Amino acid sequence: MANAALEQMERRFWRQAILVTALLFFFFGVYNLGIFGAFTLKWLSQTIIGTSGLLFAMSLSLSTLSFYSRSFGSKVIYRKYLGLMGYFVALIDFFLLLYTDRDYYVFGLAEHFFTADVLLGFFAMGIFTVMALISNRAAIPLLGATRWRNILRLGYLALFLLVLRAAVIEGALWQVWIADMNTLPPVRLVISFLAISVLFGRLSLVFHQARAKTVAETVPQPHRWESKFTFPHGLI
Repeated sequence: MANAALEQMERRFWRQAILVTALLFFFFGVYNLGIFGAFTLKWLSQTIIGTSGLLFAMSLSLSTLSFYSRSFGSKVIYRKYLGLMGYFVALIDFFLLLYTDRDYYVFGLAEHFFTADVLLGFFAMGIFTVMALISNRAAIPLLGATRWRNILRLGYLALFLLVLRAAVIEGALWQVWIADMNTLPPVRLVISFLAISVLFGRLSLVFHQARAKTVAETVPQPHRWESKFTFPHGLI
């Protein structure tokens, strides 16, 4: 009975995550149509990049938001589903990239493997792949709760690597846009700005927790409110 209720709840979370993904794809599709003016492979790639990037940012921001605001406490469970949807969408962009730029990323991979965009993308997707593989209940007893959480927190590193990769790929384009600002900002620039905000939010949380721990060593502190929902979150 309990397992059936849990499975039903999980299906509901997946439906909501898929709905959010569809809405984000529609939003970025319209956004990029305003930039490119036509439905091209470039339009599709940038729409997918915006969708996956924002899903990653949303997933990784929920822990910080739930710490500072109780209203987000019940939303923490969505970290797993938003993060996994971001990963699946990013995989679509990966295979699309192999098709559109196969001379660079397939036939010329040996020559370009040690370039910044390939290495940064490789390590970022490698981290997200590991996170996706362990985002399940079976991984917790195998790895131990502490190690499991620490691995999932590497998602912040992966997000930072993607920001660096975006700057390497489109840095010159960003400078042109900043100089003119006569069109909508490039999608990677928007997502990078949001990702940096997420990373700074996480750093502020780490600083706050370290400071609170120092204070707690001298003055007893009440426990912070935490959700009692124990379903494995994943992709935190």
